[in-house]
Amino acid sequence: MTATLALSIANEISELPRLTQAVGAFLEHERVSREAIDAAQLALDELVANVVRWGHDDDRQHLIRVEAAVEKAQVRLVVEDDGRPFDPSCFPPPDLSTPPEQRAEGGLGIHLVRALAQQVAYRRMAGRNRVEVILDSGRRSEGGTAKSGRLENCPTSGGHDQSSGQV
Repeated sequence: MTATLALSIANEISELPRLTQAVGAFLEHERVSREAIDAAQLALDELVANVVRWGHDDDRQHLIRVEAAVEKAQVRLVVEDDGRPFDPSCFPPPDLSTPPEQRAEGGLGIHLVRALAQQVAYRRMAGRNRVEVILDSGRRSEGGTAKSGRLENCPTSGGHDQSSGQV
C-alpha cells in the first residue's frame, strides 16, 4: 500500500517552511531514512522556490500542488503548478569548472535535484507543469544513482528563460 501526503500551497516563499515541515513529518512517520528526508525536503525547496520565483508573469496568487508518496524503497515527490512551461530536465548542467563569479546565474538547484534523485520526469498537461522526482527511501541498502538525461530532446527556446537565474 502507498502512503501519500498531498497539499496545496500559495506561490509564496513564506510557504516553504510549512511545506518542508509537513513533508518531513510525513516521511519520518513512514520510517524513511533521515538522509532521504533531507533529500526530499531539499528537492522540494528547490523546485517550489523555482516556481515561486520564476513561474508566473503576474503578482496574483497561484496554488502549487505538492505530493509525497512512499512505496517500497522509493519516495515519489510531485510538484504541479500553472506557471509557464518549464522542464527542469532540459536545463543544462552548470559548468562547475568555471569559477562561481564567472558562471551564469542559476541552475545549481536543478543540478542538485538531479544529483539527489534516481529519476526526474516532467510533463505539461492541461496548462500545468508536473515534475516528478523519485528518491531512494533508505529502506534498502543500495543508493540511487540514476539521473534524468533529456537535454538532447529539449527545445532550445520557449517556456522559462534558462538564463533568467532560475534555481
